[in-house]
Amino acid sequence: MFGTRTQGWSPTESQRRYGLTSGEASYGWHTHLGRFDLAGEPNEAHRFGWTVEIDP
Repeated sequence: MFGTRTQGWSPTESQRRYGLTSGEASYGWHTHLGRFDLAGEPNEAHRFGWTVEIDP
């Protein structure tokens, strides 16, 4: 889902941990929507996932 066409971009440690790479993403969403371009929005991938509340 996330990718980039920017030459020379490399993932940070946390992005590598999530499996984000500098190559093209399989769906190509980053070519149509800027929020999925890792070079333009590096923290967008952190907005996806589960939020869990535990009531002690």
